[in-house]
Amino acid sequence: MKPEVSIIIPCYNAAPWLEACIASTRAQGVDSMELIIIDDGSTDGSLKIVKSMADDNLHLYSQSNRGASSARNRGLAVSRGRYIQYLDADDQLGKYKILHQLHRLREAEPGSVATCPWVRFDNKPLAPSFHHQKNFQSLSPLEFLQVNWEQDIMMHPAAWLIPRSVAEQAGPWDESLTLNDDGEYFCRVVLESSGLVYTPDAASYYRSNLSSSLSGRKDPDSLLSLHSSIEKMEALMLEHDHSPRTEHACACARQRLAYSIFLQHPELAAQCETRAQQMAHGPLPEPGGRITQVFAQFTGWRTALQIQRQYHRLLEAVTG
Repeated sequence: MKPEVSIIIPCYNAAPWLEACIASTRAQGVDSMELIIIDDGSTDGSLKIVKSMADDNLHLYSQSNRGASSARNRGLAVSRGRYIQYLDADDQLGKYKILHQLHRLREAEPGSVATCPWVRFDNKPLAPSFHHQKNFQSLSPLEFLQVNWEQDIMMHPAAWLIPRSVAEQAGPWDESLTLNDDGEYFCRVVLESSGLVYTPDAASYYRSNLSSSLSGRKDPDSLLSLHSSIEKMEALMLEHDHSPRTEHACACARQRLAYSIFLQHPELAAQCETRAQQMAHGPLPEPGGRITQVFAQFTGWRTALQIQRQYHRLLEAVTG
C-alpha cells in the first residue's frame, strides 16, 4: 500500500539540527507516511543520527555530494506518496502541519497545492511570532507570484504540501542552480497547479542566520545562479500572462536583482535595470535598507551600495 505522504529531506552536514528536524516529522498525525532522507555526502555525524532514529517508515539513501536539488530529485524519484513534503534538514514542521493541509486539499479543487504560515528562527522555534505576509492567503497561481515579486516575499520549501500529480507536471529541480533553486522550482509548481489553498492552522519553521546557509551566499557564481533563476521565472510568468501587473511584478524583481548583483556583476546589473525600466508600470523598489536609501537620494543607488560595502569592510577590519 502506497503511503499518503512522502517527506523528502536532503541532508548535507546537518548533524546539529537533524534530530529536531526528524522529530518534527513524527508529530504530524498522519498514519500513512514515509520519510526519505538523501544524504548528500555528509562528513559529520549526520548518518549516525539518522540511523539512530531509524524505523520502518524511514528510508535512507546516500550519494556523493551533488547539491540539494540533486538530492531532492533522487528523493522524489524513490518516493511513493500521493503528496510530497519537502523539508530541509535544518528546518522543522509544526505539529500536525501536514494533517491540517491534507484536510484542506481533500476539500479543494483537484490540482491545488497547500501553503501555510511560516516563521524564521535561530535556535528553537518556541512561541515564534508570525508576521502576516500578503501571500498568507489563498490565491490564484499567477496572483501568488505577482504578490511575491511586488512585495519581495517568499514561501519557503517546508511550507508547501504538493500533490504528486502537480510535482510530476512541474518537472525536476533544476540542478544547474545553486541559489534560488527553490524559487524557480516552486514557480513551476504554482503555475502547474489549479490554485493555492492557505492553511492558517498549520505552520513551518525556517532556520536563518546560519553561516553555511546557501540562501545567504553572495559569491559571484551564486549571484549568477540568482540571475538565471529570475530570468527563468520571468519567462514562465510572461508566458502565462502579459498584463501590466505581471510585467510590473517582473520589473520589481529585475530591479532588486540589479541591486543584488551590482557589486559583483555591474554590467549584468545594468542590463537588469534596463529590462526593469522597460517593463515598469509604476515606481520600482528602492535599494537596501533605510540608511542605503537615504544615501541613494543624494549619490544614486550604485554609489550608495559601494559606500555600504566599504563601511562593512571597515567594520570587519576594526572588529577583527
